Amino acid sequence: MSVKIIIDDAKGLYQTGATSGGVVGIKQSRSSSGVAAGGDTLIVSGPITIPANSLITGYHAVITSALSFADVADVGFRFGDNADGTDATYLELVVDSLCNANDDALNALAVGTGNSTSSSLSTGLDTADTNTTLTMKAGAQKIGNADVDIYGALVASQNIDAGGTVQFVVEFITFS
Repeated sequence: MSVKIIIDDAKGLYQTGATSGGVVGIKQSRSSSGVAAGGDTLIVSGPITIPANSLITGYHAVITSALSFADVADVGFRFGDNADGTDATYLELVVDSLCNANDDALNALAVGTGNSTSSSLSTGLDTADTNTTLTMKAGAQKIGNADVDIYGALVASQNIDAGGTVQFVVEFITFS
């Protein structure tokens, strides 16, 4: 299959000849946000479609609208295949990778707080000096011959008040 890369003012950089639109050989990212419904311990993104024949190179999550919790909370992230946010196929949950209830005693997270698999980005998003850098799950980062939908999830040990939002980002390189 031939691939043609096109730059368009309306669409940006894209390719033709591929079902999912990944640009071959260039690091890209796709993202989706999740909104706190209130009275739950989970915020889940919409689907983040990663093209077939891609290699995932990073995961990031950033608070884009302040979060508040019923009490001090352990808060972490995971990325997986299930739309309900309960799966960790690509990035295992570390329950306090964003903050730890015992040590950090946070019951709210400000806009711009986040975490990443990139240690330098994790440090930059660590506004409260609480992060444990995220680690990708070994053996799961090569996407096979079909597109996959990945869902990011913020997991808290306390209920999250309604209205807070998180942006979940997946970086990847498409081979063909």
